[in-house]
Amino acid sequence: MNIVVIGVGGIGSAVLPALLRYLSHAYEGSVVMLLDGDSYEPQNVSRYALGDGNKAVSLASYFSSEFPNLFIRGKPEFVTSMNAHVHIEEGDIVFLSVDNHLARKVVSARCAALSNVILISGGNDYSDGNVQIYIRKDGADAEGTVPLGKNHPEIESARDQAGEAGCGILVESLPQLIFTNTMIAAYMLAAFWRVVEKPEGGGPVTEVYVDLVTMRARSK
Repeated sequence: MNIVVIGVGGIGSAVLPALLRYLSHAYEGSVVMLLDGDSYEPQNVSRYALGDGNKAVSLASYFSSEFPNLFIRGKPEFVTSMNAHVHIEEGDIVFLSVDNHLARKVVSARCAALSNVILISGGNDYSDGNVQIYIRKDGADAEGTVPLGKNHPEIESARDQAGEAGCGILVESLPQLIFTNTMIAAYMLAAFWRVVEKPEGGGPVTEVYVDLVTMRARSK
């Protein structure tokens, strides 16, 4: 199994422990690529397990020793329209947890150009967020799933005001809550399990919205 984790900040770093443990037992030998051009900052300490150097490289090194039967690599790069075709290939399962709409648009467009790929995207504000599932199967959008911008015009209309490197330009983030990050990560992992293992009784789902304050989730 080939896994690409794009963005290993608050959500992405919460996805990794359970995902890697599951893969090490159920899909030994899986290849897991971590992509993030960002480095740790002092304000990250309340949400991240590590705090030194590039996020993707540090986490890959840390988890490689814990899960030696997986091939875990880290690249200190942001995904842009110039390199998305290099990082996302046929048959990949992509976990996307970035903090800007342009990167979501770029990754979604790359997936839409492939014949077979699974994209699971998660994002959140302070106490709520959503998970989107987009699947390409045999050259077509899988039933019930659509590109990320289809139901979110803010993604579809995202424009780069600083050239093609815009996906790698960080914007000042709103305050993040570790519990919301963890909740979104849990739903991303649930979506992964649901898509890969295909349990009986599950119909198509394209998005799940969750709210920490109301403790409610709704899907469509």
